[in-house]
Amino acid sequence: MMSEMIIPGAVSFVLYVLCVYIAIVSAAFFVKSFWVKRSSSYRIIYFALALTANLVSGYFSKGSAHAPFGAMMYGVPLLVTAFLAVRLISKEYTDTKIGPESVKECVDRLPTGICCYFEGGQVKLVNDLMSRLCIELTGERLSDGEWFERRLKELSIADDNDAVLVQTLDGRYYSFRKQIADLDGIPLKEIVASDVTREYRLTAELKEKEEQVAALNIKLKELSEESLKTAVEKEVLTAKVRVHDDLGRVILLARRCLNYRDNNFMSLEKTAEEVRKQAILMLSESPDEWRRDYGYVFRTAKQLGMKLKVQGKIPQGERSRRLAVSALNCAILNSARHAGADQINVKCERVRDEASGLEFYDMSISDNVNFQVEKVEEKGGLKSLRNELEAEGGSLIIRVGQGVGLYARIPAD
Repeated sequence: MMSEMIIPGAVSFVLYVLCVYIAIVSAAFFVKSFWVKRSSSYRIIYFALALTANLVSGYFSKGSAHAPFGAMMYGVPLLVTAFLAVRLISKEYTDTKIGPESVKECVDRLPTGICCYFEGGQVKLVNDLMSRLCIELTGERLSDGEWFERRLKELSIADDNDAVLVQTLDGRYYSFRKQIADLDGIPLKEIVASDVTREYRLTAELKEKEEQVAALNIKLKELSEESLKTAVEKEVLTAKVRVHDDLGRVILLARRCLNYRDNNFMSLEKTAEEVRKQAILMLSESPDEWRRDYGYVFRTAKQLGMKLKVQGKIPQGERSRRLAVSALNCAILNSARHAGADQINVKCERVRDEASGLEFYDMSISDNVNFQVEKVEEKGGLKSLRNELEAEGGSLIIRVGQGVGLYARIPAD
C-alpha cells in the first residue's frame, strides 16, 4: 500500500538516530533560551522541534518498523530543514549580538588611545594603543589611571588647561586630553590620546615662518623710517638752498635800498619784513627737528604772521600727533612760501572706517588765498608728507581751487 512502506533496518536506524539527535538538541536549546533570555518565539520553535522529533523517532524505533509514507517522504526532510533553519538564524543572531568582547575588540581597533578609570585610579578600560603608549613612555603597564595622568604632565612638552603634548621615542607627538563622563551616577575619568605629529610639525613650521616675517617687518620698518628721514632731510636741504637763494636776493635788495635811500623801489620796512620771513622759513626747515610738537607749529605760524584756526580735537597719540604736526607744518610753510596766506583753517574729526573697523583722524587744512589755483605739483614737502602718511597706513588728498586744500587721513593710536 502507498500509505505504508517497509523501511530497511539500516535506514530505519539512521533516521531514528537523526530524529533523536534533533529532539535532544532542540530540547537543550529550549532550556538554554531561558538562560540567555531569548524571545518567546525561539522557545516555542525549539519546543515544537523537540516534540515533533520525539514523535517521529517512534516510527523508527525498530529496524523493520512500518512507517507512514508521509513520515518517510516529507516529515523527516521537513524536520531536518526546520532544525537547520532555526540553528542558522540563531547563530546569526548570536554573531551579531554586541557583547563586552565585541566592544573591547572595537575599542582596540581605534586609531586613538583610550583609558577610562574611576576616582582613585582604578582602571575600567584600556585599549591596545594606550597600553603601548604607556609602556613606551613610562616603561610600565597602565594599572593606575591617576598615576598615568601625573606621569603625562611630567613628560609634557606643551601644556594647556585641557590637554598635554608628549613626544614618543620614535619622534611622534601625541595629545592627551582628559574629560569626565558619568557611568550610572559614578564619575568616570577618560584620557584620549590622538596622534598630532603632522599638525605639530606644521604648527612649528608656521611659527618659525611667522617669526621670520616679524623680523623682516621690523627691518622693513626701520628701513622705511630711515628712507623717510633721508628723503625729508634731502627735501629740507633743497628747501634751505632755495631759502638761502631767496635770502641772498633780499640782502642784495636791502643793500641797494641802504645805498640808495632816495630810491622808492622798495621801503626799508618791507625789506626787513621779507628778511625776517625768509629767516623763519629757513629755521623751520631744520633737519634736526623733522618731528616737532604743536607748540612749534603755532610759534612758526605766529612768526610768519599767520593765524592758525583749529576746529575739533587734534590728535594726541604719539604716532598720530607726529603725523598731524608734519601735515600742519607742510601746509603752513607752503602757504607762506607760495601763496602769501595769512590764515590757516584746520578741521579735525575722529571717524571709524566701516570696512576695516579701524579709527582715523580726518584732518582738513586750507588757507585763505584769494586767487584760483589750477594745479599743484606734488614734490618736496608734499611728496614727503604723502610717503610718511602712507607708510603708517594713512592717506593724503590734495585739492585745488580757491587756494590749496590738504585732506589727511591719520591712523588713530
